Amino acid sequence: MKLTLINKKVNFGKTQIIAISPEEIEFLKKSDLILKKHKKYLIRINYRIYQIICPIMKNEKGEYVVIIPAFKYPNSNIPIFVHFYAIGLYLSSGESMRKVANKVKKMFGMGTFSHTTISRTLKKMISSIEENKDLFINKNKTHNMPQLAVRKHWGNDYIKKANILLSFVSPVLAETNDDIAINGTKISYEFFNKNKKYCA
Repeated sequence: MKLTLINKKVNFGKTQIIAISPEEIEFLKKSDLILKKHKKYLIRINYRIYQIICPIMKNEKGEYVVIIPAFKYPNSNIPIFVHFYAIGLYLSSGESMRKVANKVKKMFGMGTFSHTTISRTLKKMISSIEENKDLFINKNKTHNMPQLAVRKHWGNDYIKKANILLSFVSPVLAETNDDIAINGTKISYEFFNKNKKYCA
């Protein structure tokens, strides 16, 4: 499957193509925002490789920027919602990072997913809690919040932050892969919209 943000006729056989509408493309052209150049990224999930084609556009400052979908995590071919799911599962299950990494690998059909990825993502997200408490504390209580599985080596301050983080990522602990993707992408978008950077 190839996902594209560029309105271009391509023959991929039976491959499904998802694109933004012709009206949106025309608006971007008239606004002198869309260029001929684009960037291609690969995403690996459910035993498939997806190619995402993203336009390079000029912002109001005259800088060229790549328009990246909210599910794409920079410098990784693993979607952002997989990272969130791994963090949520680790914080709520009481299992080791290695066991969680294996479960995530099976769930999302990936050849590799390392426990060190969980460790790095967790460290980065925990460190950004203080400046994002308003965003991290989940105001939507329509889902069941899982209980934090506290580790012996965690101090009180870390436990408090881990609880806030679990509240933030817990919507991705959904029953279906579609709900995981939708909720995780929404979380990523909200964080990026506020901070202009990625949270994981």
